[in-house]
Amino acid sequence: MFTYSERDLHRIPQAARTHFPVPRLATQSRMLEDESLDQGEVDSTLLRLPAPSLRGTFASAYAILTKIVNKVGWDDLLKYRSEVFVMEEEYRKQDQLPHDGASSKDDEEQSKPMRKTPEEAHWLSFTDKRLCERWLDNLFMVLYEDLRVYTIWRAEQAHYDIQAMPIKRSATDWELLGELALRLHHPEEAHDAFLQCILQNFRPKAYQRLLEYFTEKGSLEQALSMAMHLTAYNHRWYSDSVYPSAVAKQLFKIIKIEGLSKVSNILVAMKPPPAMLRLMQWYFTYAQEFHLPGTKL
Repeated sequence: MFTYSERDLHRIPQAARTHFPVPRLATQSRMLEDESLDQGEVDSTLLRLPAPSLRGTFASAYAILTKIVNKVGWDDLLKYRSEVFVMEEEYRKQDQLPHDGASSKDDEEQSKPMRKTPEEAHWLSFTDKRLCERWLDNLFMVLYEDLRVYTIWRAEQAHYDIQAMPIKRSATDWELLGELALRLHHPEEAHDAFLQCILQNFRPKAYQRLLEYFTEKGSLEQALSMAMHLTAYNHRWYSDSVYPSAVAKQLFKIIKIEGLSKVSNILVAMKPPPAMLRLMQWYFTYAQEFHLPGTKL
């Protein structure tokens, strides 16, 4: 198990001073205004969740646990864990049992194998089970915290929905709740949380998650709308020089399924500003030059 999984690249020296002129497209949008808005108080429980800090193989193992718990539930997951693994306390108790040859008659009677019913018998005995290591036990605790916070959120959301009352949360809270729902494989709940987030403030991560969601659902206009917001944000911070970017990868998926001509026509029909249309055409030009799938459709 290892925690470091980043690219092995040389670190760029920090510049003595930087100056990023604001493009005209950014000044015409509400992007700069949203950055200066007060975010309000953030729920400390969401900030203390340990799952977002997992890296490397720990993050991969946690992703497998979330898939299992999404299929079978928390109770069955614990049952399967007890059938396959031995907890550290059980292992210590078993290790502390006397191993000397002198034993009383009661000990001999206790050591006799007892007939078990098919329900009690299991394909793994105690000696065949594997010790549940500390890192795996910690992942179960991390998963429990995520499930606990998610359950409280959904119960609170259902209560407010019955009362027809809106929940007042900050944009950061909605973004963290959306990430929580994604970790637990609840895309619809994550979609609702990210929508609430962007209604309050411009958050590039929320727009990126919504772009991935609408791309998966095949909603072309919504996906293109999210892509335009992200393209304008990347253009404002001069971070659109690396191809293919995260936005480009999602657009290329749409082009592969729907075709370049259809996607381009839908974008023109949405009537974006001329500057925005020119920025979006860069993705289409890249797809044509490198003959990506869907460019001939």
